[in-house]
Amino acid sequence: MSAQYYDEAEVLDLCIHVGSVMLANGAETYRVEDTLYRIAASYGLTYINVFVVPTAIILTVQGEKRQDYTELLRTTSGSTNLQKVTAVNDLSREISASPLPLEIVKQKTDRHRKAYTRIHEMAADG
Repeated sequence: MSAQYYDEAEVLDLCIHVGSVMLANGAETYRVEDTLYRIAASYGLTYINVFVVPTAIILTVQGEKRQDYTELLRTTSGSTNLQKVTAVNDLSREISASPLPLEIVKQKTDRHRKAYTRIHEMAADG
């Protein structure tokens, strides 16, 4: 039985998405780096380099054909909600044990992103 293949760009996008949710909710940068590394490795990517500061995430991975993929996301500060950080960490542990379909992971992290996005948009409006 062959290993499941995951599109490198989709995994990279997912990692950036997860990292942005974590940073927006007050996760420490080292925790975001560790979580993104573990997720990328769980989906079979190699040469994983993650660099996170409070305002940006840079992630470079190497795919099945040794092609490098890099993504940079600039972020803005959010409010601290460690329950959301814990929920995303729990999800990363679940992925490490057995990779979930990428869309399922995105849906689960979206639940934690939407509340922040609404609050952030309301603050910008008024």
